[in-house]
Amino acid sequence: MKDRIIAVLIFAVIYMTVWLSIFVFTYKNSKVKNKISMFISTHTGLSASYAYSLFATIYYCIMPLIGGIVIMKMAGLNFFDIFHRGSDNILRTFLCFVTGELVVMSIVAVPMVIYAVLHPEVRIDEAIKDINWISGISRLPGKIPMLIPCISACCEEFFFRVVLFVVLIALGMPALYAMIIVTLLFVINQVVLTKNGLQAFVLGVSSFCISLVSCLLIVITGNVIASFVIHASFAGFYANGGK
Repeated sequence: MKDRIIAVLIFAVIYMTVWLSIFVFTYKNSKVKNKISMFISTHTGLSASYAYSLFATIYYCIMPLIGGIVIMKMAGLNFFDIFHRGSDNILRTFLCFVTGELVVMSIVAVPMVIYAVLHPEVRIDEAIKDINWISGISRLPGKIPMLIPCISACCEEFFFRVVLFVVLIALGMPALYAMIIVTLLFVINQVVLTKNGLQAFVLGVSSFCISLVSCLLIVITGNVIASFVIHASFAGFYANGGK
């Protein structure tokens, strides 16, 4: 089991590094971004103004799904093994979500309020809007920008908590160690996409709290559904300017 845990962790770290490196490289390299935009626009007829944002969104959602499926296969688990535990009780699932949401909001609020008091001139909501992936999806047409953050959050949740965390525990790793590792990887995943200290602070604190609470809920109840909703609600909140 120990060898399988190590193999899963090595794969997860390498996979996450490749996933994020490609993503960051494409949006930081204007030449590559323009080529992708023109290629998509030429072959699909979509406007070049949001073609790259569409590509980045699809890429960012697909990668954690593929990675999660591979990790499940490495551990010998399937979707039923992951999702059936604790999800048969709708009321319990709802209570898990409400409890987790309130706890995360309460914990996150403290450092945010302290920062706002110490730096009253800073608009945290404006800083968050300037994060690359958030500003990118705002270019997409219609109501899509309202939905994409929630969808991408669910894809991230699938990779980190629903699969990686559950798999590590299933393979014999103590829950505390699995929680620390998954939370660390998730925070890195979020912070690496920011452009300045304030963005890193906000997403770092939020990611830490979301991961910690979601992991605890999974350990206590065995339910993974609530973690999707908690993460998606926060992503939607931030991406839509805290509205």
